[in-house]
Amino acid sequence: MSFKAGNHLRFAEALVAISIYANAFAANAQVAADTSGSGSATPSLNDKILRFNQMVQAFLQNQPATEYIDIYTAMIGPDQKPNPALFVQDQIHLSGLGYQMLRQDVSTFLSSKLHP
Repeated sequence: MSFKAGNHLRFAEALVAISIYANAFAANAQVAADTSGSGSATPSLNDKILRFNQMVQAFLQNQPATEYIDIYTAMIGPDQKPNPALFVQDQIHLSGLGYQMLRQDVSTFLSSKLHP
């Protein structure tokens, strides 16, 4: 199977978009399970997403021919909360600026792999 360079970017963007939605869903379930019965405060959505990303990164370290791209950390402001300019009002879905940042990060990563 062959892809044109533009198709690589669209494919990678689709995978990242899936990952963003998976973060919100799976992190909620996994971190809730990790903290059940601990008596600690309920983790924020941001904490859950960060924890889920750590689990995905740890999993991928043992998988052949895979790499983890951390795009979420760059979307967090100095207050350790998602930068509101990069998300729409629900703070889950990316804004136009958020998608520009995502496209640039994924494009830079792919370019470094395709043209080392």
